[in-house]
Amino acid sequence: MTQPAYHKPYDVRHLKFEERHALCYRAKELAHTWWADKLDCNESFRRQRIEMEFDEIMQKMDDRTHFVFIHRIYSGDYLEIAFRTMTGEPDYFLWIQTDKEHIPTLVEEFDIKEYPPT
Repeated sequence: MTQPAYHKPYDVRHLKFEERHALCYRAKELAHTWWADKLDCNESFRRQRIEMEFDEIMQKMDDRTHFVFIHRIYSGDYLEIAFRTMTGEPDYFLWIQTDKEHIPTLVEEFDIKEYPPT
């Protein structure tokens, strides 16, 4: 019996910083929701949602930022584009959610790769 798919990550390691940056702005245009979180362990060991303008959170992104493009299937069937700054405390997170119908468009526009089957 086949296990159900919980999510499908895509390989975005080949994208340059400028392409990741552009992908976030393009995804925001298509998004049904987006938000920013902050993790500051001096305040809490949990991420806290923060009010921050999109341009401001995008200024936190750099070459070291952990970046993902994932089709979340089990938890709601949507596309998630997200990053975590990972530059020390505080750590900042951006979450962008779009309808799954936008996956082919973004995959084509940004030459996003599927991981080979394992």
